[in-house]
Amino acid sequence: MELSLAASVREGLGKQQVIKLRQKGEVPAVLYGEGKENEHLTLDAHELRNFFLKGGAGKLISLKIKKGKKEEQQHVLIKELQKHPLKGNVIHVDFLRVAMDHLVTIKIPVHLVNEEKRAKDGAVLELVLHELEVSCLPANIPDRISVDVSKLALGTGIHVKDLALAEGVKVLNSADEAVVMAAAPTAAAIPEPAAPAAEANAATPEAAAGAKKE
Repeated sequence: MELSLAASVREGLGKQQVIKLRQKGEVPAVLYGEGKENEHLTLDAHELRNFFLKGGAGKLISLKIKKGKKEEQQHVLIKELQKHPLKGNVIHVDFLRVAMDHLVTIKIPVHLVNEEKRAKDGAVLELVLHELEVSCLPANIPDRISVDVSKLALGTGIHVKDLALAEGVKVLNSADEAVVMAAAPTAAAIPEPAAPAAEANAATPEAAAGAKKE
């Protein structure tokens, strides 16, 4: 899935310029790759926030760059994000140019499906790999890698080699690496059986005092 994002060429560099940009509600960015010179850009902070709310991270982006009266479009991926250490908002973005006919390497989140269809065997599902590194053409970048756990039995797991992938998508993780495991519940997760009412009453100080009087 391809999303679009607007950017403008950044005039002037340096720390003071970056501070002024952020005060105006803009986020500095850099575009590089494909053997071309780096381009310094700015993004609207509000638009960028909405972009991430739509799940824009990890997707192919049509970056529309305003250069004076002209607008140039380039296909890019987000290579790196810098966030404010306290507020958590994005304060800098690194974009990587991509050619639509060249393979790219990108990390894709793992999503478990059909958990409700599993046998009620008490197993606890442990997601070992939250994301997978894949290689594919930019147009084939998946939103997520869905892992069907409906037939996963207690004590077994699903490994990279077991995954059903879309055509043209190759996982670069080791084939024998576990993605999800159906583990036995730990002792702490197993509730202890309730004590019989008579035993429970005898265990209280009031019950013990009553027994002595009798």
